[in-house]
Amino acid sequence: MAYTTDDDLKSIRPNILSHGISTWYQFHIDAALLVDQTLEVRWYRGEASQRGVNYTTTAYDGDNLDSTQITNLVAYKVLELCYEYHEGNV
Repeated sequence: MAYTTDDDLKSIRPNILSHGISTWYQFHIDAALLVDQTLEVRWYRGEASQRGVNYTTTAYDGDNLDSTQITNLVAYKVLELCYEYHEGNV
């Protein structure tokens, strides 16, 4: 699940699509996976344990998040990945 689109990126960096790439779709997917992994390890496990939920049997599910709560976080992660990719391919 991607939490962001290219329009979210354009609201932060209006020229993001002027680097010779027409869409950053795969970067949205990759960034969402990285953010989900981080949330699962750094937040969900502790929060689940505090609420009496065994996180090893009740897996973290990013689909249960209100994506608007993390849109900016994921958008900036996408930009980080975009710039890392672009730097290596100049």
